[in-house]
Amino acid sequence: MTCATCHFSAAIPLPLKDVGTDRRARQKANRIQKIEQEQRAAKRQQQRQYAVISVLVVAGFIGILFLLTRAGDDTEELNAPAVTLSSAAAAVDDGSEFVQQ
Repeated sequence: MTCATCHFSAAIPLPLKDVGTDRRARQKANRIQKIEQEQRAAKRQQQRQYAVISVLVVAGFIGILFLLTRAGDDTEELNAPAVTLSSAAAAVDDGSEFVQQ
């Protein structure tokens, strides 16, 4: 007896065995392993980016603080009374003794 559409004999059963099951399982395992490796690599890359950004932010903050404190030192030096050689010579000419140590 034959099937009208497929021309195969219905009386002969086809063998039912798992053809390529091991190969498919290996391929699936390799795909999963590859995806996991890609995810780990992406995570490492993201951690590196966060580390670089954090270092740059901290360095920038320290640089700004350094510049602000240096600007404060310059104004203090300008406001401080300056001792010059002529003022020291005038003090010696006043009759006071200049003691050198």
